Amino acid sequence: MICTLLLCALVAGSGTECQRGPGAYELVELDHIRTAAGCKRVADDVRSGALPLPANLRFVSRQMLPPKETPKEPQEAKR
Repeated sequence: MICTLLLCALVAGSGTECQRGPGAYELVELDHIRTAAGCKRVADDVRSGALPLPANLRFVSRQMLPPKETPKEPQEAKR
């Protein structure tokens, strides 16, 4: 499991309202954090401002998710 943070893009001129529609939300995968406690610490740091986000993004939630599977290359036939 890896830690993921859901961020939303803020409406221009608003520090609290998230945009709606495609591309309004961003899922950030933190591959190096693999415990729920570590994920909570990062989320708490984001909420408190200790770990700042770009001005146009807002923290929405955190979650532990299974890592994405990478597509495997088909093996060449052995001769």
